[in-house]
Amino acid sequence: MKSSPSDNAHWQEKYLADMLESARAIQQYMKGVSFDGFRDDARTRDAVTYRINVIGEAARHVTNVTAAALPGIPFEKIRGMRNRIAHEYDRINYRQVWEVTQDHLAPLISALEGYFDLHPIPAPVETELERIRAHSKASIQKATPADSPPLPEAPGMG
Repeated sequence: MKSSPSDNAHWQEKYLADMLESARAIQQYMKGVSFDGFRDDARTRDAVTYRINVIGEAARHVTNVTAAALPGIPFEKIRGMRNRIAHEYDRINYRQVWEVTQDHLAPLISALEGYFDLHPIPAPVETELERIRAHSKASIQKATPADSPPLPEAPGMG
C-alpha cells in the first residue's frame, strides 16, 4: 500500500499546526466580542468562518492514528462544521458559530498545545500564514525591482 503525503508524521504535524494557528487567530478576533457584535460585523464573521474552514480542512487530513493520539479533539464534529459552512454557506447559523468560538476553541487550543508540548513542531513545518507571507513578499519583490527609482514623496511630506 502506497502512503500518501498526508500520512507522513511531518504532514500530520503541519495540519495540526494549521489548526492551532487558526484557532488562536479566531480567539484573537473574538476577544471581547459579544454575539450581537459578531452578528453585526461582517468582517469578523468572514474571518472566523474562513478560519473554521481552515481548521476543518486540516482536520480532514488528520489520520485515524493521529486523531487517536488526540482523543480530546472531536475531529468528526470539526469536519462536519466545516462542511456545513462551506456547502451551506447561505444558511450559516451564526449563533452556533459564535458559541463554538466561546465554548470549543479553548479546549481545542489546549489539546493541540499539549500535543505540541510532547511533540515539538520540527523547523520545516510551514504554517498557512507563513506561506501567505512568503508568497506576498515574493510578489512584492517581483513587482518592484531593486533598480527601480524610489517613489516620489507626497507634497508637504519632506
